[in-house]
Amino acid sequence: MKNSNSVYIQWTRGLDWLNLLRMKVKGITYKSVLGRYLREARKNAGLSQEAFADKIGINRTYYGNLERGENSISIDKLQKISGTLNIPLSELFRQVEKQ
Repeated sequence: MKNSNSVYIQWTRGLDWLNLLRMKVKGITYKSVLGRYLREARKNAGLSQEAFADKIGINRTYYGNLERGENSISIDKLQKISGTLNIPLSELFRQVEKQ
């Protein structure tokens, strides 16, 4: 069994380490950056949180917490979100790394 640090290191391997450091110094987390991007994309699609959560099959409260960066999400749900918003999954990650 891997500890959480080794999983994190493997997941972030190849990412822009300078951006990771900048985010850490600013107190920004991937969850909060992803949440802001998802909120913007959802609003651009003209969907309420409730309508969007229903479309992707998750609880509205959970989705609201996700947009605020308070919840984590599985890759399966993230893939469903990206498909519903017509945004490639790789673009979601790219937007998070930009911050």
